[in-house]
Amino acid sequence: MNETRISMEEVMLDSIDAMKLIDELQTLIADLDDGYKDRQRYRDIMQELRELVQEKVDRACVETLSKAVHLADKETANLQRTWGNNWLSLCMWGNLSKNPRIKRYSFDKAGISFDIPKFLTLSECAFRIVFMKFDTYSVTSPSAVPKSVPRKPPSPTPEETTPKKPRKTKSGDLPAKAEEKPTPVHDVQYFVIEL
Repeated sequence: MNETRISMEEVMLDSIDAMKLIDELQTLIADLDDGYKDRQRYRDIMQELRELVQEKVDRACVETLSKAVHLADKETANLQRTWGNNWLSLCMWGNLSKNPRIKRYSFDKAGISFDIPKFLTLSECAFRIVFMKFDTYSVTSPSAVPKSVPRKPPSPTPEETTPKKPRKTKSGDLPAKAEEKPTPVHDVQYFVIEL
């Protein structure tokens, strides 16, 4: 990522390559055996890339806030901006007008809204909401890497290996075989929201 590019638009473009590389590293790490010697090195590189993207986003936010007066919305006199790509979305609202009647704001493009606490309506403050495809905080936790324990499938008991005869009902018919239901698959997505 280019260090001289600090506008939010440039950071959004630069982050695409870094996020794609993080995605490729995640796939590579998932396919490697636990004993592979470079696995930890790949994890470290992936974490460095995450931190680099986060640092660039932070710098671009500071740059945007330093020019907030020039970027203010003409109707509300507040900073109201949304940036995004397939990997990263960022919403920023800055209270430049200090209007106590503004109690709530919605970012329609991102589908998010928030209430502004009463004591902040009269102060110069900003809200920043970041959505990343990757969870940048959980991976820093020691519990993020599960310990893999090799498991052998349990050996069947004699009762399980002996075929059972179906019982007949009073009418003499065999009971219908219960249909097996598929196990539901849940898609879990992580979003990091900073205020």
